[in-house]
Amino acid sequence: VKLPTIENRNTEKDINSHILKWYTTETFDKGTEIIKINTGTEKDMKLYGKIEECIKATVDNFSEIIQNLPDGGPYNVVVTGKLTNEKLSAMATCIEENSTKMINLDLGNTTGLTEIKDYTFQYCTNLTSIIIPEKVTEICYFAFYGCNNLASVTIPDSVTAIGSWAFDGCTGLTSIEIPNS
Repeated sequence: VKLPTIENRNTEKDINSHILKWYTTETFDKGTEIIKINTGTEKDMKLYGKIEECIKATVDNFSEIIQNLPDGGPYNVVVTGKLTNEKLSAMATCIEENSTKMINLDLGNTTGLTEIKDYTFQYCTNLTSIIIPEKVTEICYFAFYGCNNLASVTIPDSVTAIGSWAFDGCTGLTSIEIPNS
């Protein structure tokens, strides 16, 4: 089932402050206003949308942004810019070193990355979700090994190979969007 998304999500206005998340139950966050949407399916399933604040970072200022966040979260971090494996590795190290800050990482607005190398996010226990960018074709061995709080992964249609044990030890994984390819 494809979930609705915000039109023109990639505009600066949308990325700067808010993202729309979808949930299947209304108990996801007590005290937050919920928008109910009837999907019209046979089971009359309802989705609950929640607009959440997000933090905009670039590939180059990511570490500074994360280091300046107060403890807690989860923080929805939307990253833009040209991403290389070296910069992705530095981002993963920053996430791991700031272990008191839970991070939902959206790389969907970055360019340049074609693979997530072996062990890139290994033991990033405070990574709670990730959106992998388009053009990535491979998620290599042990890429997310031991990310026990990783609950959600969005994989683009461009991914054609996932290495052995890429998500081993991701005991909190409850949602993974895998493309038809």
